[in-house]
Amino acid sequence: MGFNIWPAISYAVEKLPLQRLFDRPRDRKKEMTELYDILKGDAQCKPKPLPAAAIEQPAESEEPEGPVIEIAKPRVHLEKHPESTSTVSTAETVAYQNREIGKVLIQMQRHASQGFLIAGKPCDCGTKHLPDLEGLAEETLSMVSNPEIYSKVLQYVKDVGPKVTIEAITSGVYKAEYPSFSTRARELRKELMGTDDIHVLFQHTTLSKEEPKEDARATTILPTENS
Repeated sequence: MGFNIWPAISYAVEKLPLQRLFDRPRDRKKEMTELYDILKGDAQCKPKPLPAAAIEQPAESEEPEGPVIEIAKPRVHLEKHPESTSTVSTAETVAYQNREIGKVLIQMQRHASQGFLIAGKPCDCGTKHLPDLEGLAEETLSMVSNPEIYSKVLQYVKDVGPKVTIEAITSGVYKAEYPSFSTRARELRKELMGTDDIHVLFQHTTLSKEEPKEDARATTILPTENS
């Protein structure tokens, strides 16, 4: 029996890498050269930017000749509303302010005479009353023709304020000055109201048929249309 060689040849052919025999090897250098030529050609085809002088600028709009006509805006006249307009005169306002200042000065007079102590302990009474006293005096300052008394009240606030804080009272440094603070408060109230009588601080209280005589140093109201 003879040996059949064809199956062996067929098997060998199947195992051979025939694809490699037919494929050409890649030329890397040639591929890079072609890519460089392509990129170089694209760069040469790009348009160059125009110079700034070649770009046309939009023409400036010319203002129309002739006079400029301004349109007058309508004005509205506001009417007074009696229901929302105060009818209190300046004299009435100052009288009210003076009474309120006098009441605060009485409180300062009392607390100062007690050394700003309650049950033997320092209180913040002075620091509470002084801002009210300062605000009332500043508000009334411009309503009268002789505001000296209000300047004195403001000076009193400035002098007394730092010495009646809790820390200052506790330290006892200003204890000897407190009686003088009480006296100054009384004198300011008398100068402001024209009398030492505390009943004048209450609007509807009358001691007798005769009105209390005012001190010559009492405030004079500035003349206004509402006075």
